[in-house]
Parts: sequence; structure tokens; C-alpha cells
Amino acid sequence: MNKISFLVFSFMLFCFHSKCQISTDTNYVKSKIVYNQLYTFMDTSANYIQYFSSDALSNFFEKLKKSSNSKVRILHIGDSHLQADIGASCTRNLLQDAFGFGGRGSIFPYTIAKTHATYDYEVKGYGIWERTRNIDTATVFDLGITGITARTYDTSAGFEIQFIKERAKIQPNFTKLKLFCYTGLNSLDCQYRLADNEEWKNINCSSVSNDKASIEINLPHSPSTISMRVVKTNNNQQYFEIYGLSLESDEEKGILYNSVGINGAKLSSFLKENLYERQITAFNPDLVIVDLIANDLAFGDFNQNKVENDLKDCIKKIKTSSPNASILLVGMQNIYVKGRNIINAGLYSSFLKQFSAFNNVAFYDYYIVSGGANSMKKWYAKGLSSKDMCHLSTTGYTIKGNLFSNAMLNSYLHYLKNERSPLIIYERKGSENKILDKKEIIKTNPTPKTKKESTIVHKVKKGDTIFTIAKKYKTTPIKIKALNKLNSNKLTVGQTLKINY
Repeated sequence: MNKISFLVFSFMLFCFHSKCQISTDTNYVKSKIVYNQLYTFMDTSANYIQYFSSDALSNFFEKLKKSSNSKVRILHIGDSHLQADIGASCTRNLLQDAFGFGGRGSIFPYTIAKTHATYDYEVKGYGIWERTRNIDTATVFDLGITGITARTYDTSAGFEIQFIKERAKIQPNFTKLKLFCYTGLNSLDCQYRLADNEEWKNINCSSVSNDKASIEINLPHSPSTISMRVVKTNNNQQYFEIYGLSLESDEEKGILYNSVGINGAKLSSFLKENLYERQITAFNPDLVIVDLIANDLAFGDFNQNKVENDLKDCIKKIKTSSPNASILLVGMQNIYVKGRNIINAGLYSSFLKQFSAFNNVAFYDYYIVSGGANSMKKWYAKGLSSKDMCHLSTTGYTIKGNLFSNAMLNSYLHYLKNERSPLIIYERKGSENKILDKKEIIKTNPTPKTKKESTIVHKVKKGDTIFTIAKKYKTTPIKIKALNKLNSNKLTVGQTLKINY
């Protein structure tokens, strides 16, 4: 090897090594923590993802260390603050800029389900479609991870998703598309193309196994547009049912940030997603963010028992299907509903810290970070919220997304420096917050006394349902089904059920 070749080889080796190590370089991570726009009422000293034990986020942080050669998958579940995807788009873009572009993630043709699309793409639909959302009292169709399903019997139906170039950072290697749809003999097939001058390509949905979570499609190039239409290829086919799509990179590296939100969704809405456990295998998340609480607390008093039980059921659902995924609970910003200040946001902030300590999950105290009590008026005065002082403006959501990505980076930087150390912020009025050390955390958060449960036997009577029984004993259908090893909600008169209460 001559001198020039040796120098070239050495330089390439250095670049490769630097690329592999960049995600663990504390100076590099610190350089990515940039606040684009801040106001004095925001508390950046508390802008961390907090945890009482590093185990709550260690699996996620360890994957971040390897992001240059292993894809890091994030699933962010929310409500109307997430469906528009403005804040999530900002978080996605900033994290991908730091750790690599692993894909656009979850997308849905919302227009065919009679609701609005998201910040970085538009949808055109045609034909006759029906829908079910996780907020509906009666969920007619199955529901997957996106929380919304569209079904058509119309063989002339279809849709087009068009990415907005200046907002969607679609990379050249975004060439893997996952289609989440009903598969089986009764399913209509479909076709796709990425431009008007391209030929339609077939997607076989009717002969795919029902156990398959998604249909994977290798695209010929990265898309600016994705068009799909249904086609009938035999007489057995009756309808096409879509649960969503995921656009991903063809390389096993970078951040894949999936955000799924439904207007009006609550914690109980997530529990209605009966296909979640099957579809989550295709997402395989390293971090699941539960950003569902505003609609639970927007009306009435703070029902701590109900919130606590619903949160526990959500965590159980996630851990059962994704045992290695870290879980992050997001706090609620101060909001107003019809001019009334919702004080439940502050009550939830205090509850969230205690709940996270006892359930070994991470939490983001967005209530404190965004300004605390009555701060939404300040957001509105600066043009950061809409007139309802519940939802934010585009600028406001962008700031929220920037705060959230920086909170992740702040906590990751703490983990790199103090791998086994907890990260809890102590609030002090009149001065900057500080991170508690381990001894202080143990002192201020003693081990809770465990509540003893009683077990009784309930005999099913005419008119009983699993929901009415759960309500009677102040428990949940999920707990009853788990205790009695039930695979469905169906009960028979005379059947006996063990109930813990």
C-alpha cells in the first residue's frame, strides 16, 4: 500500500469510527441542545425527562448509543395535540438531525376518515369510506396503533398522500413502506404508485396470512406522493380496511419517530385498540410515549383513582407486548376550557411524579416546564396558543416540540455522564431548580405501603357484561380478563369470575 492509499484508508477508518462514536460524544450531544425561541415564563431548568431509577430509560438510552448502526424506534401516542403533528414533526426532525433519519414513521390518509391530515402532508380521498376512531362509544371496526380505521366496499375508492416538501424531510433512503390493513380472503386487493406517470403496482391483501401485522413494500424510490386504490380480483372479496402506513428508511440506523394522535382521545381510548398487540411487532418500539391525559382532566374534578387505574392498564398493555420498551408519561400543560382554568393540570403534575416513582416509568413534567399555573394566558399573549387557550398555534407547537426534543437530549446527556444515577428535579421557588441526588430522592420518596387486595367470586347474571361487572367492583375489564384467563369480553349466564378489588 503506497503512502496516499494508506492516508485515504486511515481517513476513511477515522470517519467511520467517528460516526459510530458520535452518539456517545457528550460534546456532540450538548451541541444539539438548542432552544430556538424561549420566554421568561418557561422553566428550562426543569426541562428533563425524569426518572427515579435509570432502569426506566436505560434500554432506550442504550439504543441511542448505537443509533449509527441500529435503528431507534419511538412510538408517541396522543390526542388532538398530536394528530396535527406540528410539535411531533419538530421533535422528529431535531432528533433525526442529531442521530440520523430512520424514516417518516406512521402516516394515515385522514381525509377518507373525515378528519384533518397532519402538518407535513396533505390527503386527497375519493370513493365512499366509513370510519371508526378510538374515541367512538361503539367501535364498529377493529382498531390498530393509529387509533383510527377506514373501511370501503367501493371498488373505485382510493387516496393520495402528498408530502409538503418544505416540512417533510423525506430522505432518499425512505424506500420501505409498511401497509397495515385487513388481510384475508374477504379483503379487496389494492395498487400503489408514486407519480402520475408511473404504472400502478399490485399489493396482494387477500392471500396474506391473517397473522401478518403488515404488508412490507419495497418502493422503487423515495416518495413525494403515495397514491393507493382498491381493486377487486375475485368474487370473494368484499371490502378493504386500512389501519395506517409507515414510511421507513431501508437502512438499520437512525431515529424512526412514529406519532399517532386522535382528536379527543383519552387513556381509555388507547385501551380500545384491540389490534395493538399484534401490530406492535411491526413497530418494535424502544420507547413508548404516553401523551394522553388532557381529555381525561378537562372536565370535572381530578379522579385520581380512575387516572391511576387507567395509567396502570396502559402500562400493562405496553409492557405485555413490548417488554423491552422504555415508557415515558407526559404531563399536561395549563389549559382553559370555555374560559375556565383547568387546575387539574397542576394536580396531575404532582401526581405524575409520585406515580412514576412507584411504577418505574419516566415522566416529563411539561406543566412546570411550560410555565405552571395560569401560564396559558402568557402563551396566548405571545401568540403561542389559539383563541380557545387549550390548543397551541403553529409557533407554539413548534416551541413545544423543541422543548421536548431538548428534554430528551438533556436527559440522555445526564445518562452518558451518570449512567446509573436517577434524574429528579427539585422545584425551588425564587431560584433555579436543581437535580436531586440519590440520597435526597430516597428521603423524599419513601417506599409506599402496598394495598392488600381482596378476592371474591361473582356469578354472571342476565344482563351482566364485563364492563358493568368491572364498574361494580371498581376494577377494569383488562384485570378481570387477565385474572380469569379470558380471551374475549363474551360472558355466559352462570359463569363464575374471580374479582380482585
